Amino acid sequence: MRHILFLGDTQYPFVHDNAINGVNKFIRGFDWQAKDELWFLGDGLDFDMLSLKFPKNPERDSHLQHDIDGFRRDLLKPWAHYGPPRRVYLGGNHEYRIQTYMWHQAPKLSSLNGLQVEKLLQLEELGFEYYPYGKMVQVSGDFFATHGDIVRAHAGFTAKAMVDKTGVSGIMGHTHRLGQSTRRILDSTGGTKLIGWWENGCLCDQTKMDWTTGVQDWHLGFSVGTFFDDEGSNKFAIEPVFVHDNGSFVFGGNVYD
Repeated sequence: MRHILFLGDTQYPFVHDNAINGVNKFIRGFDWQAKDELWFLGDGLDFDMLSLKFPKNPERDSHLQHDIDGFRRDLLKPWAHYGPPRRVYLGGNHEYRIQTYMWHQAPKLSSLNGLQVEKLLQLEELGFEYYPYGKMVQVSGDFFATHGDIVRAHAGFTAKAMVDKTGVSGIMGHTHRLGQSTRRILDSTGGTKLIGWWENGCLCDQTKMDWTTGVQDWHLGFSVGTFFDDEGSNKFAIEPVFVHDNGSFVFGGNVYD
């Protein structure tokens, strides 16, 4: 058996401080075992100053290195020190902004070693395996993880779209919502099997983003998966964790605040 902590969509520096503090306390206090893992599902930094699509505050244009240093110091390093032994980082569309910015604004720099996001974040030094944006990475058997590139109108609707699109189970970031969808389908033996996808919520704070308006239907949260693949089984359970605005949450019958 192994536990996997799924986190994502912190969009540093626009993190939700209470939620991050709660998650970091949880990571420091949990009894991680040798087979346990942490999977980060992308959009670690916002990289707002590199956006070619959305309006951006020009005062943030010189903050790129500052944001990278802060993300490593405040999040990645504590997770590496206190978290489970294996760590995986999936790139999201915000990490992809580095590549698209270079392709459009400075294509001659795109061939340089060291400007890839995994190099800028020094992920290998912190023990993270990195997979670029767009990859759907196998977690266990027919269960996969990805950042995601589609968003539907309501929580669970994007999960349903992934069920219909992939025919396997998995977990995703990107939507900033907590949601789930399941479906029974035919399997390779002529029988049936139940599959499902989960939307993993977010750990960012809309109120810090001066380009968002109105009420964004974003849900603070993360998920913990339990997988029994080392016992010749494909059995798993995903427990979404709803985080309150004060950073408190309930997991495993315990209140964390």
